[in-house]
Amino acid sequence: MSQMTVDNTLLLIIDIQSKLVRAMPQPKNYIENVLFLLKGLEDFPIKKIVTEQYPKGLGPTIEELSPFLKDAYVYPKTRFNACIKEVLNHLNDSIQHVVIIGMETSICIEQTAHQLLEDYPHLKVHLIRDAVTARSLKEHEWALSQLQTDGVSLISSETFLYRLISDAKNPSFKTIAQLVKNRGK
Repeated sequence: MSQMTVDNTLLLIIDIQSKLVRAMPQPKNYIENVLFLLKGLEDFPIKKIVTEQYPKGLGPTIEELSPFLKDAYVYPKTRFNACIKEVLNHLNDSIQHVVIIGMETSICIEQTAHQLLEDYPHLKVHLIRDAVTARSLKEHEWALSQLQTDGVSLISSETFLYRLISDAKNPSFKTIAQLVKNRGK
């Protein structure tokens, strides 16, 4: 499997919407984790795709993320699985890694990751462990365990960012290192 780069990696942001976020355990902490990741990606021209589950009823993607998603493609959906036609159209031959964040781990993320594994065996599917969540922590942990058993890579936001820069000589290294240092202060 190839090294993860901004050119071969797609970030899939699933259903981080206002009404859903409020139902999650520790929503403030979760949003801080997502913001940490998105701030870390500011210097990277990585392709970002956002899905919104029934936005008419659940609202749009939360406003706090907007400054970091200006270049993102946004698609509404009613299916739990985010592998809708519009999303799949972005999986061209150059994409080798799909990195998933969002909610809910035991529903939309689980179904999406499994379809990607099944239909795109050449892809490596990654979940950002600190940027996925579910209302039930028990269901969340069970889904993560099963997904990992089935071949999904579980990594942290920090690991993901450092994989993208891959070398301390990368111009973004100092920015990422400072962001990591300031995390949780």
